[in-house]
Amino acid sequence: MTPAPDWGTGYDVVGGRGPTRADLDELARAARALETAARRLDDASSTLDVARQVAVGHLIQHHAEASAAVDALTATRTGTASPARTADHLRDLAGRLRHVVQDYDDAESWVHRLVRSALEADAVVTGSAGILGAAGAAAQVVGGALLLADGASLHAVLVALRDRDPDALLRVLREDLAPGRLVADGRAELALDVLARYLVAVGGHLGLPPRDAVPFVARAIASLLPDAGPTVVLTRDDPPQLAAPRDAADLLRRVGSTYRAPYGVITVQRLDHPDGSRSWAVEIPGTESSHFNADAPTDMTTNLRLEAGLPDDMSTAVIEAMRRAGIPPDEPVAIAGHSQGGMVAQKVAALAVGLFDVRAIVAAGSPDIPVTVPTGVAVLHVRHDEDAVPQTDGKPDDGSDDVVVLGRNLPVTAGGVEPDPVAAHSLVTYVESVKGGYEAMGGNPGLRAFHDVLTDVLGPDGTTATTFQFQATRDPDLVRHDPATGLPRPPTIRPVLEPVSP
Repeated sequence: MTPAPDWGTGYDVVGGRGPTRADLDELARAARALETAARRLDDASSTLDVARQVAVGHLIQHHAEASAAVDALTATRTGTASPARTADHLRDLAGRLRHVVQDYDDAESWVHRLVRSALEADAVVTGSAGILGAAGAAAQVVGGALLLADGASLHAVLVALRDRDPDALLRVLREDLAPGRLVADGRAELALDVLARYLVAVGGHLGLPPRDAVPFVARAIASLLPDAGPTVVLTRDDPPQLAAPRDAADLLRRVGSTYRAPYGVITVQRLDHPDGSRSWAVEIPGTESSHFNADAPTDMTTNLRLEAGLPDDMSTAVIEAMRRAGIPPDEPVAIAGHSQGGMVAQKVAALAVGLFDVRAIVAAGSPDIPVTVPTGVAVLHVRHDEDAVPQTDGKPDDGSDDVVVLGRNLPVTAGGVEPDPVAAHSLVTYVESVKGGYEAMGGNPGLRAFHDVLTDVLGPDGTTATTFQFQATRDPDLVRHDPATGLPRPPTIRPVLEPVSP
C-alpha cells in the first residue's frame, strides 16, 4: 500500500476563532504519529467489537466456550487499557504537544517583532535625512531587512565579522541572496515595508499611519500612469460547464479553468441544492499580463490600484458579471481567486454590500489590500512562505475571528531542490496545499469554522452547477461597440459600474 503523503509538514494557521496560532514542525510530527496510532487503535476496537458479535452468535450452540470468549472480548474492548481508551489518551497527548508548539511559536514571534521594529525605526530616521544624504543608509536598511530577518543569518554574519573570515561572510551572503532565501522568513515583506517607510519619510509624511506606507507609495506611482481606458464586460456564449465545487480546493481548481480561456475571464456558477435552495460561486483569475494598461484588466495597473486602495476595472467588472449572471441579493455567494484574483475578491466583498450576500472568500497567493471586508464574511488566505507575491503588501500575516491564514513552508523536492518563488506561486501547488492543509490542520478551530461556512454556501451532496462566464477587456476593437447591441458606444459612457472608493 502506498503511504499517505506527509501533508502536515510546514503548515501553520493564523487567525480564526480559538487559538491565534498553531505551528507544526518537529513536535507536530510526533503529534501526527500519535494521532495515526490512535486511528489504528480505533480500528482495533472495531475489530474487537466484530469479534464479540461473532462470539455472541455462537453462544447458543457452544455456551461454555462462547461465554468465556464473549467475556474476554468485552473486557478487552471496554477495560481501562482498551484500544478505544488508549486512543483517546493518545489524542489528548497529541493535543498537548500542539499547545507546546504554539508556546514556542509565540516566543519566536516576539523576537521577529523586535527585529522588525528596529528596522522600521531606522527606515524613518534615514528617510528624514533626504534622498541624497540617506541613499547609502536606505540601502543598508533594506539590506538588513533582507539579510537579517531571522536570527540564524544574523548570528552567521556576526560570527564571520568576529572571526574576520571574508569567505564565511560571502558564503552567508550568497545563501541569503538566493531567490528562495530572499522571501524566506517574510524578508521580502519586511524589505518592502521598510523601503516604503523610508520613501514616506523622504516625502515628509511622517504623520502617516505605519500600515499605510505601502498603499501610499502605490498611490504615488499610480498617479503617474495615464488612464487605462474603458473596460467592457462581454457574456461568453456556450461556456464550459464545470462541476459544482465541494470545498476550497475545488473552488481554486475552477479558478484554474479560467486561465485556459481568453484573458480576463470571470466564472460564475449557480449552485442548485437538492432542497430547492440556491447559492453561487465566483472564480477570478490572477495577473495575466505583466504590462500596465494592457488590453486585459488582469494586468499590473489593476495590481497597483488594488494595493493603493484605488478604484480598479477588474473589481467592478466582477460586480457587473455577478449582476448579469442574475445573482439576487438574498442568496449566499462564495468567491475564490488566485494572486490578483484574491485581491479582487476582497475588494468585491467590500463593494457588494447591499448588492450581494457574500459569505466566504478563498484567496490563494494574494496580498492584503487596504479595504475593509465586511464583518461576518469568512476569509481564508492560503500562502506559501516561498511565494513573494503575498509579501508585497509589506505586512505580516494577521488573522481575526473572520480571517484565517493557512501558511505552508514548501518541502524540498525529492531531488534536493528548494522551491523557488515562481514555482511557489503556482496555482497547482496552492490547490495541493489547501487539500493537504485541511488534512493536516482540519482540527484547528479557525480552519474548521471557515470550512463550516463555506460548506453551507456550496451546499450538500447532490448540488448541481450551471456555469456562466464573462470576459472583461479593454481591447479597443471590442470597446468600440456596445456588446449588447453591436452599435457604436458613446466614448463618455463606461460599460461597467463605477466603483466606490473603500
